[in-house]
Amino acid sequence: MTQQPGKIAAWHHAEQGCHVADPDLQPIFERVLQEWLKVLGKYGEIVTKDQAFWWTEITNCSLLSTAAWQAGYVSLSEFQHRKDQLNPDMERDGRGDLYISSKERDFYLEAKQMRLQLSDPPERLASQLRSLLRDAVKAANSSRPRDELGDPIGIGFVIFTMHRDCLSNADQYLIDLMRIVEGMTELDAYAWYLPEKLLTDTWLYGDWFFPGIFLLMQRPEASEKGGDHIKII
Repeated sequence: MTQQPGKIAAWHHAEQGCHVADPDLQPIFERVLQEWLKVLGKYGEIVTKDQAFWWTEITNCSLLSTAAWQAGYVSLSEFQHRKDQLNPDMERDGRGDLYISSKERDFYLEAKQMRLQLSDPPERLASQLRSLLRDAVKAANSSRPRDELGDPIGIGFVIFTMHRDCLSNADQYLIDLMRIVEGMTELDAYAWYLPEKLLTDTWLYGDWFFPGIFLLMQRPEASEKGGDHIKII
């Protein structure tokens, strides 16, 4: 996708894409993340004054669940699930955020969501992202099934916000954020969705833009990170 000079050029010259660093997750989640981007785009095409990712954590989990189905897998969101099954003293009834299954693998995903102000200093942005992921990974660990056949994954939905007075610096803010995410070697996968139209006055709400979302994924265990496998949609 060709960008005009001075436009949002930070995202590898694309408004959306995904990167799966963990080769163990690549076969399934590259497809799921590609479908997730299509789901967001389709919603924006049909519901022309709204964006699906603007809403709640539950909404975003349901969108990722839809993407899993479209990728050829099965999925549930907001399902009953026993928590802390590996710790008999703490085991309890609860709910899982998201379950994705192929014929060979089961994944139990726990999500956290935040809104991130792009004009914050890079050090603060990095700290906020890592804090969000720590919470998601901790929640994912509590969803690990007793038989340990299911893989827990923490996911973070990060919705960007930007004040209208910062629009002239949007490109640099996005470059800074991408550098932060690319430098987070603990990530197993991530995807971004940033329609350039969302940084126009038509999509200004009060004094604020809500121009895009990052999806971050991290497994509790240290996993092998490999390959420069970046997919541009």
